[in-house]
Amino acid sequence: MLVDSFGRTIDYVRISVTDHCNLRCVYCMPDPVRWLPHDDILRNEEIVTLVDVFVSLGIKKVRFTGGEPLLRKGFFDIVKQVRSKHPHLEICITTNGILLEEYIDDIKAYNVQKVNISLDSLDADTFAKITGVNALDKVIRGIKKVTALKGVECKINAVIMDSTLQELKDLVQFASYVRAIRFIERMPLSNDPVPFVSAEALIKKLKTFGTLQRKKKSDTQVAAMYAFQPQWDKTAIIGVGVIPAVSHRFCSRCNRLRITPDGMLRACLHDTSEYNLKKILRGQLHQDIHEIIQQAVVHKKEGHSLTQCGDTAFNCSGMAMHSMSKVGG
Repeated sequence: MLVDSFGRTIDYVRISVTDHCNLRCVYCMPDPVRWLPHDDILRNEEIVTLVDVFVSLGIKKVRFTGGEPLLRKGFFDIVKQVRSKHPHLEICITTNGILLEEYIDDIKAYNVQKVNISLDSLDADTFAKITGVNALDKVIRGIKKVTALKGVECKINAVIMDSTLQELKDLVQFASYVRAIRFIERMPLSNDPVPFVSAEALIKKLKTFGTLQRKKKSDTQVAAMYAFQPQWDKTAIIGVGVIPAVSHRFCSRCNRLRITPDGMLRACLHDTSEYNLKKILRGQLHQDIHEIIQQAVVHKKEGHSLTQCGDTAFNCSGMAMHSMSKVGG
């Protein structure tokens, strides 16, 4: 079991299998985009070996992210091997949904228990402005197909922006298809100020067209969960999660580690300290990989160092870091 110096049990690892993405979301990808060289990316067998190591250390949940994980050639070969070796491991995927409908059979075949899908807008023009791609219809088809699978928990992730607030009613209504919709505060990727809408502003807006009931027993390590009853349907209860990553830290409940596509271990999304596991896997460093992971956990910080953002827009900035596609945000 992995326990850090603040008593947090670490039982969840996020593995970014590629830095490539078929979107150019304004809050995620830097300009210009610089991809990692192919040889720097972890190989399939190296990712499977890492999962073996983490499971031996008590990890119970692995989430494959990107970039866009479904872009990686042979991605489901990795999932197949991991499922075969670890039948009781919780396997999750975070995707932008564009390719999702092509892999429904694989998700079912390899018992992927959870699929999180990024969707910030239901308006085709707004979606295209945010992502740089006109592909909203593909995402919606993917969401509907994955929610039809038995035993698969589907959640929508939406970054809170002005456009999100304007469409909030439609987004929440659409979320009746899935287990929950989770709204995420926009995290700055550099020291340049970015538009910021707080979780409080979101909750205030939600209350104008429905009632919210806090469900603390349903909270995850990162999300405050609510049961939302819309005014347009008094019999409906829609799961709404709020991830106040900036305005209210959830670091005290953090249970995760992160692996970047090039094999660097991070104990925190916003901590630039990294441990090179790829060099160990490739025999370039003669160290015990178990000990290095345990060392990273021991040195995991109590909380992130993002500048706290106020409730007014256009005033949030933070530490300079890589794009989210390189750290599997």
